[in-house]
Amino acid sequence: MKHLLTLALPALLAAGPASAFEPAEDRLFVGWPELAAEYVPGREAQVYAIVMDNGEAVYVIAYNVQGRLQPLGAFACSDSFEVLDSVANGFHDIACVNHGRRALLRADESGAYRYAN
Repeated sequence: MKHLLTLALPALLAAGPASAFEPAEDRLFVGWPELAAEYVPGREAQVYAIVMDNGEAVYVIAYNVQGRLQPLGAFACSDSFEVLDSVANGFHDIACVNHGRRALLRADESGAYRYAN
């Protein structure tokens, strides 16, 4: 089992905000967890964690197919985001804990992650 933030590569948002947005202190972490049950060259899962100073975190799961990103879901997981050993529809399940409430994220037939409980 892996915790994404321990594997993530921190990258501060370097570009200045557009004029319609307020400046923010949010941080962006990018990780490449092994979500697919079977590795296929040129196809990798990417997870973007956007973490605010107050500890709130949103995780965006995407599948990178030779440079083309296919979004698989976005979830608030302020406490933890952990890839599990169990597999459904070719992708590993994810445990998401948000403000003490645990949810199981599971891939559906199309690969999109949904709440399983």
